[in-house]
Amino acid sequence: MGYVYSFRHGHEDEFKFGRTSNLERRRKSLQTGCPKPLTVFDFIETEDAKEGEKFVLDRLAHRRLTGEFCAVTAEEATEAMTACRVYLERELPRLREQAQQITELSAIESGEEMLPSSQEVLGMYRQLLRLRAEKRLRTIELGRIEAEEGRLEATIKLAIGSAKGIEGVATWETGNSRRAFNANVLKTTNPELYEMYSTAFDRARFRIERPEEYASCQQTKRVRQFRLVEDS
Repeated sequence: MGYVYSFRHGHEDEFKFGRTSNLERRRKSLQTGCPKPLTVFDFIETEDAKEGEKFVLDRLAHRRLTGEFCAVTAEEATEAMTACRVYLERELPRLREQAQQITELSAIESGEEMLPSSQEVLGMYRQLLRLRAEKRLRTIELGRIEAEEGRLEATIKLAIGSAKGIEGVATWETGNSRRAFNANVLKTTNPELYEMYSTAFDRARFRIERPEEYASCQQTKRVRQFRLVEDS
């Protein structure tokens, strides 16, 4: 079991939402960097704390402040936690059951019957088409924004040049990257040990050198594919 929590920062309209396995320990760890006292405003005990935290943070994403606090009133914090309870108790189990049913149906062979439509299904179909069209438009707009973002960042980097940064604007400092395994280092320093772990089947080479045997080993998997009529 875990907790989805809301901590209030002093008496301000600032709240920290998150998840933890120990409320008091989490509150104390956050208190270290907070100038005002943190108090437990509300919490939900649940086995789905991760999903609950995501629900609340997504709901309040437009109210996020620096330092992962949210600028909301006590009433809005209460509403968010209440909505989270409803989601965890009702919506999440329904979504999981639905996903399980779809997984089971995806594994069976589809029949030949075409079912007649209904007003309810047609309504959902039209709504899905509208959402997909909106998604395409937003994807185009996001691409434009990302391109402009990249252009501005590149311009600022060029303005910084070889310096550490520009005061009040940005820094572009050299530092160590995240540690990561480099197989070439092992290959150079200990080639015998490297060969011990280089036993993966080379499919690309087999396909080029043995095309007939490669073709004979190919298999077709039966899968169910969902397409809207307009997608065809």
